[in-house]
Amino acid sequence: MTTSLANTCSSSVAHPSTTGELHGLISHSPKSLAEVRQAARAALQSWKVRADTADSAVLIISELVTNSLIHAQAPTTVRVWVPAGEWIRIEVSDGGPLAASRHLDNRSPDECGRGNMIVEALASRSGGMTYRDGGAMRWAELPIP
Repeated sequence: MTTSLANTCSSSVAHPSTTGELHGLISHSPKSLAEVRQAARAALQSWKVRADTADSAVLIISELVTNSLIHAQAPTTVRVWVPAGEWIRIEVSDGGPLAASRHLDNRSPDECGRGNMIVEALASRSGGMTYRDGGAMRWAELPIP
């Protein structure tokens, strides 16, 4: 079951310091990735984030969500927000790694790992953490010029 991403933008002021938040639960299906991209782009536009910065943010979101959908257990959640208008914060949480025999990914080893390189190249800061229950969260931040 897919829960729509909620855009809780708190202001309609046409200024990059507009704060807002996009968050939601993502179903583990290829269709959900397109929905996340579309919702993120709409939210970033409503927050008046420059197009080039929004493009980078959407690509980071896409890579983090894809990684979760391929390599992790449900549930997957995404949260995107603009704290105090200074940067874009992206967090993707999931239920933790799938057992190796359950990976849904049929790509060769040469095709893997590019998403992490893309995130590291585009984000000013990124990282991750593992929760006590085995779940995981990856995050990235982009400054707003």
